[in-house]
Amino acid sequence: MMNYQMDEKIAKAITVLKTAKIVEKKEGKFSVDHAFRGQIAAFGAAVTMGSLCSAVAFFSKKGSADVDRQHLMDAIYMMLTDKETVSETENLLYYVTEHREEKRLKEEILMNAAALKLAMNAYYLEKNKTNTDQNPSEKAGDEE
Repeated sequence: MMNYQMDEKIAKAITVLKTAKIVEKKEGKFSVDHAFRGQIAAFGAAVTMGSLCSAVAFFSKKGSADVDRQHLMDAIYMMLTDKETVSETENLLYYVTEHREEKRLKEEILMNAAALKLAMNAYYLEKNKTNTDQNPSEKAGDEE
């Protein structure tokens, strides 16, 4: 039963990734910034090791991340509620605070996060281009 549920969630997540603005069309192909994979994995670890509410609150802001983590929280909210939009008062943080007594909420959110990470494989993963063209004189240990 668990495999069937995950298969259904992955299929839904493929669509939700576009709706939540995680998938972008660049140069004629749909792609996902590779940093989203790392962020969703970090979110799963934060939920597992700590509090669900605090993890959602932390990931609801971009902070110093390379990508807007709020899009991931929006995607999880859309999967939980079957809604196609998110607002200031209808988002994952409000949902978690209103439903924090539900025993399966943490498990359901973790399953949705895993489905989103797996669904990202349906798209081209775009790696960040950060300082790969470093000036040779800036490399450590260069001799003059």
